[in-house]
Amino acid sequence: MQTNEYDMFYSDMAEVCLKRLEEKRVNCQPSSSSVERPFKLLVKNEVFTVDSKKLSKLSPIFALMCYGRDFEGGRELAREIVDENSSDIATFLQCLQDHHKINEWNVPVLLRLSNKYQVESLTKACCSYLETTNLENVKPDQVLTLLISAHDHHLPKSTISPIILRLAQESRTVYTRLRLNRFLPANLYTAVIATNMNLTTLGSVAKMNGHFFRIDRNSISYKKALCSMCKKIVDSAECEGCKLTLCQNHWQTAGCHNEFGKKMLAQLKEQLVDVELDY
Repeated sequence: MQTNEYDMFYSDMAEVCLKRLEEKRVNCQPSSSSVERPFKLLVKNEVFTVDSKKLSKLSPIFALMCYGRDFEGGRELAREIVDENSSDIATFLQCLQDHHKINEWNVPVLLRLSNKYQVESLTKACCSYLETTNLENVKPDQVLTLLISAHDHHLPKSTISPIILRLAQESRTVYTRLRLNRFLPANLYTAVIATNMNLTTLGSVAKMNGHFFRIDRNSISYKKALCSMCKKIVDSAECEGCKLTLCQNHWQTAGCHNEFGKKMLAQLKEQLVDVELDY
């Protein structure tokens, strides 16, 4: 989503009112009067006061958690979450309230909890973040974590492809250190390696002055042949577009007349990432 779409989404989305108290549960204070039907989530030694009516609109799980016969007869509106830590719940609630707080470090936690509590709006927000954010400055270790998490939670190809593209920019040395073949399923590992090769080919074709020569080990494949321009038998390569056999000097000074290389370059850019998802 673009920024203006985010703002529209926030205005439409039910705001979750969060109040994080550092005191133990027994000392928790009454909720703010601005919170409609305040409900307490007890996590370890912390209390999170939320607006149950608004929260229930975001998740069917929270709708069941915050309502029911359990609360008839004046029972305190509270539930204990025993299988999560307070830090993760705090991050989850904060990002429900403000999607701009989503970042590369909390996406795995947010995807896990939004899947657990069936908060589709937050899952979509994480997808939007991954599709639009610049991952260039994210370290490869964290990119790998994002890719694994995105795949585990069955995010769409449009979300996974940018992560694969970012990881494909790393060297084989980094892949060995990260042990990609161990941590990634076969389809993702194959996609990363194939995209890495496509990027290398892309870089080579971009330097061919509009020609398209055969590549061998990341370099133009030359052989002794008669150059079509200087008429000398020298190291030359045949362009698959104009069919001229040219030495390095002449293909650098004379571009391909039908710009076959540029067409192939555009095609390569469109097909950089090709991943088959198993879900």
